[in-house]
Amino acid sequence: MTHLPLTRALLLLLLLTCSVAAGSLMLPNSARLPALAVFAALIACMKARLVVLDFIGLRSSNSPLRPALMIWVATILLVAVARVAAIAFVFAN
Repeated sequence: MTHLPLTRALLLLLLLTCSVAAGSLMLPNSARLPALAVFAALIACMKARLVVLDFIGLRSSNSPLRPALMIWVATILLVAVARVAAIAFVFAN
């Protein structure tokens, strides 16, 4: 049986995932949807950062593509979170 190494990235993703679960249980119903969207956006941002730095190979590079990809990811996630927050605000009871 092989054991997976517990890297810092895996530990961070597990911590963020546990915070989503804890946040969904502790928040009132009206704040649950926007908070979960923010937590999901944080996890997606961390995963996108890992993809950009490690899988695309830009960790040791000083390429302008590195910040451009991160800005693109942040913009897309910001629009998604804003949409969920607006819908939750408009349709709040």
